[in-house]
Amino acid sequence: MILTKMKYPTELRQEYRSGDVFPKWKQQFGSRRLFCEINPACKQFPFRRPVPKTATYGFGELFVGLHFLRRGYEVNRYYFSDGDYISSRQSTIKILGEKAAGLICRDKGTEPPDLFVRDSKNRFAFVEVKLPGDSLSAKQLKYFLQIEECLNKYVSQHKRARRMPEGHWVEVVYLNKK
Repeated sequence: MILTKMKYPTELRQEYRSGDVFPKWKQQFGSRRLFCEINPACKQFPFRRPVPKTATYGFGELFVGLHFLRRGYEVNRYYFSDGDYISSRQSTIKILGEKAAGLICRDKGTEPPDLFVRDSKNRFAFVEVKLPGDSLSAKQLKYFLQIEECLNKYVSQHKRARRMPEGHWVEVVYLNKK
């Protein structure tokens, strides 16, 4: 597991919370899976104004997801989900294999990392995003290390994202204000 830091403009998060940013991002990247997976009925994202109090989530995951999209990666948020996103789950199983997907796509316990990031050759990494004041829990740390152990055992290192050091499959990105 690797730890990285990324800075975001303070005012951008405020604009996101006010409902000004999400529609722009959705318009620009709405055809990408990262946004296609977000249901407009979901009350966690600021789709419209006035923004409900519950609709201020997702900034960190989307900000980091856009970072990877702009660099040519494909990004999924709900890669582990059933229901409407069964194709995401099936494509994840195809890339990871049954054993690794079984651990990562499990239905109970700690949530998988926030993002599944892969390139055009299906080399991949998982990304967990932490906003200022947020930290990795002991439960997450244990689970993410289990994911890496499983992937190192059942998945070829050639499938690992090129930007990740050998043996590492999970990146924790700590967002900080500029």
